[in-house]
Parts: sequence; C-alpha cells; structure tokens
Amino acid sequence: MTASSKQTSEPRKKGQQSLFALTRGYRLRYAAGLGALAAGIGFHFLVPLVLKASLDRLPVKGVGSGVPTASLEEPTLVQNLSEALLGSGTGTSMLIWAGFLILVLTSIGGVFQFLKGKLSAEASEGIVRGLRDRLYGHLERLPAHYHDKADTGDLVQRCSSDVDTVRIFLSGQVMEIGRAVLLVAAALPLMLGLHVGLTMISM
Repeated sequence: MTASSKQTSEPRKKGQQSLFALTRGYRLRYAAGLGALAAGIGFHFLVPLVLKASLDRLPVKGVGSGVPTASLEEPTLVQNLSEALLGSGTGTSMLIWAGFLILVLTSIGGVFQFLKGKLSAEASEGIVRGLRDRLYGHLERLPAHYHDKADTGDLVQRCSSDVDTVRIFLSGQVMEIGRAVLLVAAALPLMLGLHVGLTMISM
C-alpha cells in the first residue's frame, strides 16, 4: 500500500468510526428497528406461500376431489409450512381460511413495517439532534477572529444541508441496506426449498 492510499484510507476510517460513535445511545433502537424489519419481511414472504399452498390443494379434474397433488412433490420445508398455515383442509373452507390468513399476515407485516419506520426515525432524529448540539457548541467555542475570516455560507451549509445528509443516511439508507440483506437471507432458503436449479439460474 502506497503512502497516498494510506493517507486516503485513514480519514475515511476515522469518519466511519465517528459516524458509529454518533449512534451511541440509539443502537438499541436501530437493533429493534432491524428486528421489526426482519419480522415484517418474514410475514410478507408467508403470503405467497399461503397462496401457492391453497392453489395446490384445489381439486384437480381426473385426479380426485380434494387431493393436494402438487404438495406431493413439494420439498419438506415448503410442505411443512403449508400444513402449518392451512392444515389439511381442502375446498371452499380452505380458500376462505387462506384469504383470511393472507389478510392477517399482510396486516401484521404492515404493523412491523410501521414500527421499523418509527424506530429508525426516532433513532436518526435523536442522533442528528445530538450532532447539531455538538456542532453549535463547537462553533460557540471558536474564537471571534475565526468567524471574521470564515465563509458564512460554508458554515450555514455545514449546519444545514450536511447535517440533513447525515440524517437521511441514518433514517433511510441504513435500513435499506439492512432490508436488502434480509430480503436475500429470507428469500434464498425458500427459493432453494422450491427448486435448487432454478434458484441457481436466478442468482
């Protein structure tokens, strides 16, 4: 590693450490927000499984009434989930139960998504408030001759748009990164359980 690359990486590393230090006191909220995000994703992923299982259990003409023929070829993971969600029923009662179950799962997932947004907003706003207080205190402690020479527009930008950039990152982008990771972590086992070959092709 050259000297110039070391000089470039050191400020970046310090910036990452400073950003992580800003989250002190709000990390539990972020962890709870990520937990709510994971729960919401899990409930939303159950909806297509309910739909698939209910369609597979419909009677097939020429095979027999109420025979879940497609479930015979399902992997153990998907079959167990289907039986846990829908039981062993077939026909109209099963479709009514499936519709009710889809409504309930979607509602619960929406509640967890709301909690995720609330917790991440509380954490990000609290962090930014502390950052603004620190920035204001730092500017107050600077000598008067610094303010005489400093560019007023630059100081205003640091106190407004730059702080808002940090707030947007903490409130939205951090959760979006977690959402992308959790989506892959939740979808991959289900996809592998349905069909390994098609999963490899889609990846």
